Amino acid sequence: MYHPFLRTFDRKFHFVVAWLAILAAPGVGFAAGVESQKAKASPDGKTLWYDCKDLTVEGKGWSDTASFYDRLPARAEGKVTPPVWDLSHHSAGLCVRFAAIIGRKLDLPVINLGFSGSGKMEPAMADLLAELDPSVYVLDCLWNMSPEMVSTRVEPFVKRLRAARPDTPICLVEDCSVRNVCPTEKGTILRAIDQKLTAAGVKNLHFLSNHGMLGDDTEGTVDGCHPNDLGMMRQAEAFTKALCPLVATKK
Repeated sequence: MYHPFLRTFDRKFHFVVAWLAILAAPGVGFAAGVESQKAKASPDGKTLWYDCKDLTVEGKGWSDTASFYDRLPARAEGKVTPPVWDLSHHSAGLCVRFAAIIGRKLDLPVINLGFSGSGKMEPAMADLLAELDPSVYVLDCLWNMSPEMVSTRVEPFVKRLRAARPDTPICLVEDCSVRNVCPTEKGTILRAIDQKLTAAGVKNLHFLSNHGMLGDDTEGTVDGCHPNDLGMMRQAEAFTKALCPLVATKK
């Protein structure tokens, strides 16, 4: 997943399973640009219903979308892969300030750009993310990628983001294992890339180990891979601890 954490913007490649997240500053969101409509009362008069478009919807990085609940701008069509484009029409990650755990813990909006296994650090996504001004980019895509993809795509993706955003923190995240394999095969590759980029002078690059991310009792997933509620909470705690110092001066 791609998770940029927005500064005025953010996520992750991975926020929880594979995303790129963007952590944004409080209040970052998009309203529909129309006057608030009156709430509609339920037949028994005990419940008032509001259209989310009339509220502040968080988690959108772009306002120039074909549909209000799309997550990528209309001009991204043809630039990103067909699966990513199709899934960008899904409103996963958008919220009216009561969703995604880390956002609550850090009191910052999160732009969750997870695409159901299709976020694989394509150059077009790096260019789109570079348009945003986040507090931190969280790149957690290893879940979606093969070892070869990790070897060939991570470094140019990071360099592309860094060229556009010289000072924004970038956090690379390992894929985790319910069996506490640390590092995994892809994690080993990612660690080497992180060391290489750091040695080459890439600044403000951070690394989040998968160590203990799902706990050590095998109770953190529903199937040995996908986190359950317990696993989500454990991951959120690890991410919050890692991201808190990165966003402390960006609010």
